[in-house]
This record gives sequence, structure tokens and C-alpha cells, in this order.
Amino acid sequence: MLFRACKSNVMVTFTPIDPNLAEEHNMPLENKENFLILLPGESSTTLKRKVTRILDSLGIPYHPVPSQNHGIHEQCRTLTHSLQENAQLVTMTRQEIVSLSEEFV
Repeated sequence: MLFRACKSNVMVTFTPIDPNLAEEHNMPLENKENFLILLPGESSTTLKRKVTRILDSLGIPYHPVPSQNHGIHEQCRTLTHSLQENAQLVTMTRQEIVSLSEEFV
């Protein structure tokens, strides 16, 4: 879909999710893959807008990668912090569910 919408001006690469990684994080593996989209140059704002519209309409989360190394490291730090906060939230929710289930049993 992306290839046709962008008139062949985009490269899309799909990679299956490693089953060991999925098991480690208790993720269901059915029909899930990672993909990378490469757009030509910085001046491709129209293509970028088309791609983000398509991803948004399909409900696919995306993380743009900055073209400079400093920006990449900063984005990695931000995403790592966000993942840590989400992991804490999941742990707290799991503990709350366990405590509630023990009350009813």
C-alpha cells in the first residue's frame, strides 16, 4: 500500500519479530512484524505526510528516526524512559489484579 501510494519513492523492509523476544515479553506473535520505511532525502515532506497519514489511518504506531546521531541517541533515551514507565505501570497493574483476585477467592 505504501509503495503504491508513494509512487515507488519509498523503500519498505519487513522483519518478523524474534519468537524468543516475544516469549520473553509475553507478547502474542500472531501476524506481527516490524518494518522500516526509508524516504529519499530531507525534502520529502509530501511523502512523509502521506506515509504518516497511512500509518495513522491503520492505527500503526511509528517512531521517526532523526538524521543526526545526537537526535537518535536522544530519541533512544526518551523511548527507553517511556518503556521503563510502561513496564512499571504493567507491574503495578498486575500486582493490583493479584491482590483483588486474592480478596475474591
